Amino acid sequence: MKIPILNIYYLLSYAWNCLDQAKRVNVSVDDKTKILDLLVMVFISGVKILLKRGLASNYLEVSEVIIGVKGKLELSETIKTMGS
Repeated sequence: MKIPILNIYYLLSYAWNCLDQAKRVNVSVDDKTKILDLLVMVFISGVKILLKRGLASNYLEVSEVIIGVKGKLELSETIKTMGS
């Protein structure tokens, strides 16, 4: 029993909670398309959408005091607070 590749695409889109995006992504599929080719097409389409929207638009710079190391270290500030 051979499952049509487009059905797998919609099944994965549903599982990843991206069914609304599945209709916006232009993926051309025929009977000869393999699953790896499908995933590559989805990845490339997703990257194109992200590049149009802008990659850095969702990042916020946050500075906080925590126990342990996470992200960029501000050595001068750390030394100042340890000395006082």
